[in-house]
Amino acid sequence: MFSLIIIFIIMIIILVFDFSINKETINLLGSYGYGIFSCLSRAFLDTIEKYLFEFDYLNPYKVLMLEGLIGCLLIPILLFFDTTYNDFDSFIYIINNGNITGKRNIENIILLIILLIIYFILTYFKNIYRVLTIKTYSPMTRALTESIIDPFDFICQIVKNNNKENEILYYIFITILLFITSFLSLIYNDFIVLYCCGLEYNTHLEIHKRAISYENLNGDLLEEEDDNEITELTEQKK
Repeated sequence: MFSLIIIFIIMIIILVFDFSINKETINLLGSYGYGIFSCLSRAFLDTIEKYLFEFDYLNPYKVLMLEGLIGCLLIPILLFFDTTYNDFDSFIYIINNGNITGKRNIENIILLIILLIIYFILTYFKNIYRVLTIKTYSPMTRALTESIIDPFDFICQIVKNNNKENEILYYIFITILLFITSFLSLIYNDFIVLYCCGLEYNTHLEIHKRAISYENLNGDLLEEEDDNEITELTEQKK
């Protein structure tokens, strides 16, 4: 709980810094709104999948297959209404090799097909990893991987965008906060246990240790009771 509180405070700090530096408030609000909606949707999806796996005993692979079929039905609808979606224009540009005459380049077409096949295969294994992680552990463990990748993704964006030197302190500060968030996520998921201020008390490792100690104590008490009963029966026979 302590880790979640600190993570929430860090998210508020990042939000305040973004609004204080970025002058395009409307675009920033739209980006954050889309991000919050996406995160909430992913959280609901993970929770529903966990429920289906644990209580309805559904096969994760069948769930993935049904989700894929639903996605195939929804994507054309999205492409119909979203006119800003320009990936198909990029495909056409690659096929034509940037030539407005429309002359096809066979090498580009073959390369595009190979890359699409690789993309589908990697996406398949990524989704299998996601549902199996949710089934075996929890949605929070699945979210942990994204939290760990966030700082490195942010660093890549800084290098890619060639940001101004006067903003470098801001980006360093945000990067440090993201690393702290990743560290706290590891603590929350019990990958790291802090033995201070009682933070270790409710971790899985310490609960397991207490359970073993309790079982051993009960076993010793039962053995003592059995020995006392045997002694009493022996004395009664005498």
